[in-house]
Amino acid sequence: MKEISRSFLIILILSGLCLLISQNACPALALDKDKIIEQISAGYEKMNTFSASFIQESNFQSKKTQGKGMISYERPYGLRVEVVVDAADNGLKNLSLFDGQIFWQEQRKTTGEVLRVIKSVLDLSEAYSQQIIRQFDIGFQFEGIKKQYEAVSVAKEKEGKTNVYVLTMRLKPEENEKMQKMFKSFGVEDVLQILPQQTIYYWDIDKKFCKKVKILNAKEEVISSVIYDDIKVNEELDKKLFSYSPPEGVEVFDATEILKREFKEKELDGAENKMAGQDAPAFKLTDLKGTEYDYEKIKGKILVIDFWAHWCPPCQKMWMC
Repeated sequence: MKEISRSFLIILILSGLCLLISQNACPALALDKDKIIEQISAGYEKMNTFSASFIQESNFQSKKTQGKGMISYERPYGLRVEVVVDAADNGLKNLSLFDGQIFWQEQRKTTGEVLRVIKSVLDLSEAYSQQIIRQFDIGFQFEGIKKQYEAVSVAKEKEGKTNVYVLTMRLKPEENEKMQKMFKSFGVEDVLQILPQQTIYYWDIDKKFCKKVKILNAKEEVISSVIYDDIKVNEELDKKLFSYSPPEGVEVFDATEILKREFKEKELDGAENKMAGQDAPAFKLTDLKGTEYDYEKIKGKILVIDFWAHWCPPCQKMWMC
């Protein structure tokens, strides 16, 4: 009888320990990462509108950039993104907006001085036009991450007062190899420092929206991150958010044909470059340090221009921001 009682007591103790462990440690181990990914994708599919403030930080080869701003998006193609970018001692205020016909990009100094306004007329029946706007859709971005990364683990945690799934994803071997070759072709010496080896995705369980994303290099150092706050999903957005008129007296550069060529003439390795030998269009561009480049003054010289944006994932991978 004593042996039975002792055994029963041991069973009770073990049961209590298992319950305690299951409440504190096991949920993260028990989560099915594939099902969580499905939940995230399903959450984005049900999303019609979203708005959020954000802080994005990038740190590539000791070059730090921080952007603070606000994004408003109404599916399928309503878009407004405002961001103030601080890079070293320079600051820029950028606006990207689509009004249903024209994709506007405005850049100002933080003092308010307008540096440039660019417009691109988009035909939404064309795939390239859809892609330009959808790159800002956070659900579309997640689908892109899924194509390049494979899930390693998932855990349920508290981010402040927010319940989140923390999804850790690692670059697929074929993508890893492709990116290493790309960086080496650019002459990058320390590829491991800028290779976006790992993405950690924080999914707000209650609001069904991304709370935070961290990108780590092969040395497990954070090279880029974005944190979202003031998140509103499927709430009606003011239509005025998606309207824009250029400031009076500011020259507007029309980039419609340039964008068409960029997306439609995808050059394959070894294919003839149709732009080779053509005259470059006249332009005036200002870099982050405020230096202006006038085509008329540098005509005849070799010049490499890379068009990038701090919010663009491929640009981040190319460490330009």
